[in-house]
Amino acid sequence: MLKDEVQEPPAEKVVPPRTSVRRFDSAPALAVVATAAVAIAAYLWIFAGGHFLNPATYPVIRSDGAGYYAYLPAYLIQHDPTFHQFVAGDLHGFSLASVGLSLDPGTGNYLEKYPIGEAVMLLPFFLVGHFIAMAAGQPADGYSRIEEIAAGLGGVVYMILGLWVLIGPLRRYFSGPVTALTLLSIVFGANLFHYGTFDSMFSHTYSFFLVALLIALAHRFYERQGPISTAALIGLVMGINVLVRPANVVFGLLIVLLGITGRPQLRDRLRFLSHRVDRLLVIAGVTLLLFLPQLVVWHIATGHWLVYAYGQEGFNFLSPHFSDVLFRFYYHGFLPWAPIMILALLGIPLMWRHARAMLPSVVVIFLLHLYIVASWSTWFFGAGYGHRAFIDEFGLLAFGLAALYASATTVPRRIVVAVPALAACAMATVMMIHYWQFTLPAGGASKEQYVQILFSRL
Repeated sequence: MLKDEVQEPPAEKVVPPRTSVRRFDSAPALAVVATAAVAIAAYLWIFAGGHFLNPATYPVIRSDGAGYYAYLPAYLIQHDPTFHQFVAGDLHGFSLASVGLSLDPGTGNYLEKYPIGEAVMLLPFFLVGHFIAMAAGQPADGYSRIEEIAAGLGGVVYMILGLWVLIGPLRRYFSGPVTALTLLSIVFGANLFHYGTFDSMFSHTYSFFLVALLIALAHRFYERQGPISTAALIGLVMGINVLVRPANVVFGLLIVLLGITGRPQLRDRLRFLSHRVDRLLVIAGVTLLLFLPQLVVWHIATGHWLVYAYGQEGFNFLSPHFSDVLFRFYYHGFLPWAPIMILALLGIPLMWRHARAMLPSVVVIFLLHLYIVASWSTWFFGAGYGHRAFIDEFGLLAFGLAALYASATTVPRRIVVAVPALAACAMATVMMIHYWQFTLPAGGASKEQYVQILFSRL
């Protein structure tokens, strides 16, 4: 090679090509469309129809959702980032603690413990509801019934979008029917549907959508040999994801780990990225730029740029609650209340054959995320239907479930897989409806109560 020749960056082929899945596949699309129809109908039935709730008294915006949402009326209606007017206005019926506000003694301003990212993602829904409320002559203070229902639709839409985005990455590895069954299973065999409808103002379906989008972009990045436009999009998604939940930074490991299944792949990855340092800088720069609003929020409230807003709710990384988080019934652990994820975890080793490029990402991110969740003082994540922290990574765990389904190639194997899968979906859905009817406590139930409630009349 001549001295002044420029060596081409090494190509890297770590993912199945998208050309193999360009044909429109009706099965996954129909599964998502059907889920969307059921979810929208359920949401409107719950909050607009009031079949078992009183729509005049049961708010869409409540609990943690009230804290995530509070930025929108405070900033855009009251024009007060200090939250003084919000507090003086009787907090719209909330307490300081329930909405996540605490008074900072240094500045005299109020610190909102919940990050601002969900409010950013809810902005279009908030604006639509606000303008409709004004046109309808309702008090458009951010908490009219129209505004609440419009805002809550955000969780429904982001759940549906997350499922739609997942079709592409799953179809790189699996057939259309397997992809469709996997999507339906993670919706109805766990608590994703619940947090996309009944508790749609919690942050987890928003993270679910962003992680699904990150999976799709990571595949595009390596398939197209690292275009700078895709790097910018990855930074955009990562920035918003961290803005929604700072702990979601762990999902950035997907960009590094995708396709590394041995030493040769690791060596090739390092060579590949060494020729694209500018792409890595773009990802990091855009991520930091998108996180800037949170830094400004913290600085207004406390005078400091970096703040741990959760106060006494800290971490003990030397004593994680692994068994409680995974297996406990009360308070709710992960697997008893999301039984389809037992099959997803069992299917992870089978990814070596069916979705090898995704295997390191799924294993490392799940274990690291589990460690972080288990080390938090509020490891059970408070009241709710099931353990909601893991909804954020359902897009990753879907590959383990799909690998299990894809391995069922004979009739006996299909029966062995189908029976527990159907049972898991039935159990999760029945318990969800009991939660909606308030016959299942918000903290979960003991094993005995679980069985009793499961087989009680709806």
